[in-house]
Amino acid sequence: MNILEGLNAQDEANDTFASAREPVDWSDRNESMASLFLNNDLRIADAHEDVDRCLATLQELGFDTVNVHAGYGRALDFILDGVINALGVMASAIEKLFRGS
Repeated sequence: MNILEGLNAQDEANDTFASAREPVDWSDRNESMASLFLNNDLRIADAHEDVDRCLATLQELGFDTVNVHAGYGRALDFILDGVINALGVMASAIEKLFRGS
């Protein structure tokens, strides 16, 4: 996403996507993709430390973690909504790059 957003911001053509040089900001945290990574973290969480870290990330994304005491259903809905949004953001960025506008 960081690469796509940079190319789209500069109105670059899609052939500039391939590059021999590593873009400077390619690995920076991208808030629009955070739910994808949190979803994966929760899938593989096997220790309390992992769950605590996931809960902290949920809070950073704006979820009130007090709600998890009643179950993880609302948290899962929140994360899946974020995953859907992240995939939409990514699809839009790819479409924009390949449309050339």
